[in-house]
Amino acid sequence: MIIEPLEKHADLIPFIANWHFQQWGPSTIEPQQTVEWRIADLKEHLNKTTLPLTFVAFSGSVPVGSASLTLYDLPIRQNLSPWLSTVFVLSEHRKQGIGSALVKHVVEKARALNFPRLYLFTPDQLNLYSRLGWKIFEEVVFHGHEYTVMKFDMG
Repeated sequence: MIIEPLEKHADLIPFIANWHFQQWGPSTIEPQQTVEWRIADLKEHLNKTTLPLTFVAFSGSVPVGSASLTLYDLPIRQNLSPWLSTVFVLSEHRKQGIGSALVKHVVEKARALNFPRLYLFTPDQLNLYSRLGWKIFEEVVFHGHEYTVMKFDMG
């Protein structure tokens, strides 16, 4: 498996946008989401050293997952930055360490960009992120849904 920046694979934007829409669709976080909205959003991730950034995991030459480093991800916590977001692995490639590798890759990129900490939110993946060294920052309710905000200190 290799992980590369999306900016090297801009042709994959429609595929990744479809993955994300299939996984999260219009959500309580971003109710205006469509596949087209996600495509437009991902086009803003074609950067090398400025946020937002997205990374793509490949098994051989086949894209199997992605993760992003963004300025913010949860509208009620825009004072916290930056964020690990949209960690996704195709279902047939899960439980193989790809998601963990993507998370670690984003953490290392954030460290290289001299960010002192990184945030994420999750409704249901607390155990995964805890195993990777993330700590609970707070519990929040947004649009009637409970989320755990976590942080990773680069220390």
